[in-house]
Amino acid sequence: MPEKARSPRALIITALLLAIVGLASVGLLTSNLTHTLSKADANATAESLQFATAQTARQSTRTAANATGTALAIASTTADAHAGATTQAYMVATSTAAAKATLEAPATLTVQARDFLEMQAQAEATVGVMEKTAEKVFGPSDGELEQAAGGNAKCDATVDGMTDFIVEARFTNPYSDEQNRWDYGFAFTNAGDDAQYFVAVDSDGGRFFTLQAPGYTIQYRDDARQLDLSNNGTNTLKAYVAGNVVHLYINGRFEATRDLADLHFGQDVGGPHGVLICTAMREEDSPDGNTTHYEGLTVWRVP
Repeated sequence: MPEKARSPRALIITALLLAIVGLASVGLLTSNLTHTLSKADANATAESLQFATAQTARQSTRTAANATGTALAIASTTADAHAGATTQAYMVATSTAAAKATLEAPATLTVQARDFLEMQAQAEATVGVMEKTAEKVFGPSDGELEQAAGGNAKCDATVDGMTDFIVEARFTNPYSDEQNRWDYGFAFTNAGDDAQYFVAVDSDGGRFFTLQAPGYTIQYRDDARQLDLSNNGTNTLKAYVAGNVVHLYINGRFEATRDLADLHFGQDVGGPHGVLICTAMREEDSPDGNTTHYEGLTVWRVP
């Protein structure tokens, strides 16, 4: 039998059914695709979040480390600055104190110290040359200088005709400076006139250079720097005479330089001299019975 033709109603129903099935399929596919994409997005989002968190943590760590390093650097720099400032402050304070001390020191003391050092340097230069060329002509000799009342010096002679020479001796104090007065040292006589130069020290702690001539006396006296004034104490005197200039040493140390021309009053200041060792060269230093012991008296001629 021939197939029956479908009615329009049936065709419409069939078309509707096919449309419904198609829509359902599309919806299912869309649902699956949506589900798949949402899961991928979630995973990507999680990974991004983890990465961002890690980055943030690393950045925080670096920031903290940088902050710590910066803090340490600042602390170190500050400490160095403080140390430097302290050192500078100490140096400034020290310099200021030294400057203040210099300003407060008497001007005359500074000048005297400078003059003494210059005098000492000049003496050392001369003495050094004299020591190298000196020839012994007397001594060593020991003795006693016994002083009688009357104000006259008691001396022992050594040699005559000396121009450039060195004389040295060690003296023993006859008693302490509190018991009585004393003096001792050397005398240089002038040939042809009744005058003599004294180079000596005394119980008052002084050293003096004197020209003694008939009718007058000229003397330069100052405090000595290194005298032993005790009872039976000893002092070594050494005089270097070059022409008319005397360099005096006491106990191995430079004491003073004196130009005998400062004491000149018509005398021959440059020699030749007779060299003596003496005590009681001043009248007030000559009590009766005073005895001064000396030892090692030696004279050298300098060509």
